[in-house]
Amino acid sequence: MGCVFATINGVQATVEKDKLYEAQTEIRHLKNTIQALRDELEAMRVGKDEAVQAVIAAGAVEARQLQATIAALRTELEQMVFKHADNLERQKHLASDELRLLRETIAALREKLENREQPPAQSGLSPGGKSEDGNQEGKA
Repeated sequence: MGCVFATINGVQATVEKDKLYEAQTEIRHLKNTIQALRDELEAMRVGKDEAVQAVIAAGAVEARQLQATIAALRTELEQMVFKHADNLERQKHLASDELRLLRETIAALREKLENREQPPAQSGLSPGGKSEDGNQEGKA
């Protein structure tokens, strides 16, 4: 009976060694799976961080472009305002000159007309038949 017991103990020991080996193999496999998942998670995190940095960089580039556009438009607007002010001043000057010339022309024509209409000295009557006091001739 001693031999059977030894065989049973030997089989039992072999079964236990097999179970131990299977458990160690499963543990090794699970550790490898955990490491692979960690590596994949880290790669995803790095990819996400890179994507976020790319979006931030693109946003910064776009912001700089918009600021440059704003500055260019502001400069263009200022130039247009100065140009408009210069044109307005030039138009005022031209209108003032034209008004002065028209007034001079009117004064010259009035003087010419008055010189033409004045008869030689009559008895106190002004052109139009009025006396110097503004009354019509013959009305008192």
